[in-house]
Amino acid sequence: MDEERLRKLVHIVLERLPTDQSPAERLEFKVFRGDAYSYTTSSVEDVLKEDNADWRKITRLDLRSASEKPVMFSLRFDKAGTSLEIDGDDRDVVFVLFSDVREYLREEVNRAVSIPRNATRLLFMLVTILAMVWLLWWMYSRLGTFTDTAAAIAALRTVDVAAKLDYLILRTVREAGMRPPIAPLALMLFGMLAGVGDLPGAIVRTLFPANVFLFGAQRLRYERRRRLLTNVLWVVLIGGAVSFLVGILVWKLTGTH
Repeated sequence: MDEERLRKLVHIVLERLPTDQSPAERLEFKVFRGDAYSYTTSSVEDVLKEDNADWRKITRLDLRSASEKPVMFSLRFDKAGTSLEIDGDDRDVVFVLFSDVREYLREEVNRAVSIPRNATRLLFMLVTILAMVWLLWWMYSRLGTFTDTAAAIAALRTVDVAAKLDYLILRTVREAGMRPPIAPLALMLFGMLAGVGDLPGAIVRTLFPANVFLFGAQRLRYERRRRLLTNVLWVVLIGGAVSFLVGILVWKLTGTH
């Protein structure tokens, strides 16, 4: 929610509230801040001039009709999302107000990127299971590495030193091959930690913050974060892709000689 969207939303609500009162008498705003301070005002300007710093940032904003007659209107924004409630005697008025507000919220305000928690848990549970299957397959494929009892007995009974050394060298090579691969172990650890701690959701909330009021300091912070993401996109992703293509081109050109 930023200044432009809040003003537009107020304009839509005031146009649809059926009363002859002035705008200040028809709609009021209740602001809740992070320092446990809250107040009610009839002016949208009071909301917009909030410094909205980290420890005093707006945590909840209510838009509600000053009177419950002829229409009771209540719209809440907080960290959980948006809540809209309208009650009135005139069905047509209530329906038009509800439709206009809901349409504007859906198209312009409630557009945050979100990942369902259950979906991420299922995804990383699947990653963990696949990593376990990979590790079990690796262990099964090497099950017979140390079961060559006949070769061990023969190496012990022989008096040929060269044969004993050959067996020890072969056993050392096999033991080196028995070191578990890092990839499935890392995937298992990553899958368990990410599934329990909701890592994808935390990353998305950090990169694309939702349910925030972009007034004052929070707007500046959001713009800095967006510039940083743009720079990362250009430098890391696009720069990496260009470097990869250039590397392939150089390899092709030098490989022809």
